[in-house]
Amino acid sequence: MTIMGKDDNGKTKNSGYTILSQEELAEGKTTEIVGLEITGMVRNLSPYLWTRSFCDITRLVVKSNQLTKVPSEITNLKRLTHLDLSHNMLRSLPPEIGDLVTLKELLLRHNYLRLLPYELGKLFNLQVLNLDENPMAPEVSQLYSDPRNVQKLLSFMLDKLPEPQRTAPQRQWKSLQEVDQSAVSYIFTIMTYNILAENYATRSQYGYCPSWALSWSYRKDLILKEIIRNQADIICLQEVVTDEYNQFFLPELSKEGYKGIFEAKSRARTMNEEDRRFVDGCAIFYKSDKFEVESRELIEFNMLARQIVETARQNGSTNKASDDVINRVMTKDNIGVVAVLKFKNPPDNINSASDELKSNYLNQIMISNVHIHWDPEYCDVKLMQILLFLTELRRKISDHIPLVLTGDFNSLPSSGVIQFLLDSRIPFSHPDFKEIDYKHFFDEISTSGDDSSKITHPHNLSSAYPLDKEGCFTNYTYDFKGIIDYIFYPQDYMKPLGILDTVDSQWFRDNKILGCPHPLVPSDHYLLLTELQMFLGNQPAPNTSPPNSSKNKNSITN
Repeated sequence: MTIMGKDDNGKTKNSGYTILSQEELAEGKTTEIVGLEITGMVRNLSPYLWTRSFCDITRLVVKSNQLTKVPSEITNLKRLTHLDLSHNMLRSLPPEIGDLVTLKELLLRHNYLRLLPYELGKLFNLQVLNLDENPMAPEVSQLYSDPRNVQKLLSFMLDKLPEPQRTAPQRQWKSLQEVDQSAVSYIFTIMTYNILAENYATRSQYGYCPSWALSWSYRKDLILKEIIRNQADIICLQEVVTDEYNQFFLPELSKEGYKGIFEAKSRARTMNEEDRRFVDGCAIFYKSDKFEVESRELIEFNMLARQIVETARQNGSTNKASDDVINRVMTKDNIGVVAVLKFKNPPDNINSASDELKSNYLNQIMISNVHIHWDPEYCDVKLMQILLFLTELRRKISDHIPLVLTGDFNSLPSSGVIQFLLDSRIPFSHPDFKEIDYKHFFDEISTSGDDSSKITHPHNLSSAYPLDKEGCFTNYTYDFKGIIDYIFYPQDYMKPLGILDTVDSQWFRDNKILGCPHPLVPSDHYLLLTELQMFLGNQPAPNTSPPNSSKNKNSITN
């Protein structure tokens, strides 16, 4: 047996590392063994190979032996990237080999393999598969005939896996605060959900998901059932394809008593009518027996960026930051959709209100649905987009209408975007601006109070969901798991009464679910749903946040 370690340059080499005993492992000792090569006409692999001594190896070479079986315990080697079982006597592979999802090379040359387990299709990171000199069945050999068709073969195998018999866990309603029965108020529910547009749901992006479960024809019914089951008063959706809004969501949700508004991303304006059908955007649906639309706005971030660059040019104040705005902000076509909704009926307990309140009570809410740019390398663009959005809101709509801000912000709770929303201010020296001088663009279009080194907003927002809960996520894929979707409410006017609780990450581990979408989960995002109590007129909401709220936990100081 040859043990492989790493040299000073990080390259694999034969080494003198020894195998740790169980006692040494118990003492916390570690090893830098990265690979093993086993030779010598071996017929069976020792069970010791699957213990903690070798659980971190990335290469296992067992070629030119006499193996007839690969133990299912090989799944303990969860970091394997290279597995060479060539020139043995294997007639089958264990289904568990599909759990080695980090594998990039699987060499099975010159064995007696006729069939492969369909679980092999789960190896979505596999780049090299060698099945030469095996008596493969025709359906496999035909797909394998072209070495470039590795992904085609894997997709075929994954699609052949039987559908899971289990069901997705039912999310529980979690009460946060009691209803204030003495206050004159409205109570309503609001949902946000990125449904994953069809054109983004590809095998190259979500290789762990069968193609039939990625197809829109399969996913759309699951998504609709989930939306209808929760019966939110207001529904905010992202990544809704124009055609699907008109042909599917609007007709189906109309049956449930909803009306809707929709706006496509900015690039739709540059396309012909046929191509516009396939552009995604943001939709807001509302219960038509509870609300009517007072006004609506489409806010296009790239158009706002264009306007401030043109203003800067007219004022002769362009600099390198102007180029950054042009090249970084203006090239992204994300949008926000805003609807000012008016309650159709007065609150149930309006008769207990004072005469003054009865004649002049607050009956409007401003619902904002945004989809911010996705790329982590463009944190400055994300921050600029939300700054531009709130600045435009102040210009077009009264600050006295309570703002509920929802959507896919593509930003973690520790990001500048979320810090700005929660703290109501952010300095232009914040690292997420990437030392780009964006400040001068806001000198004439925003109000920063007495301190021009920062920008502010007036909404006193808090998150309906806790942002510091360990293991919490709204987006769950193989490469990323975290909170990027939010519902923010104005603390001066509202308090959250409850939320639809998040899914326990243990369910994913127990069921070996690598990421979403999945046959049981139709999007890579989970919907968020909260119930809010909105206090009217001159009776402000109690200045309380829900348990575990992250309000001001990331306060910015200068």
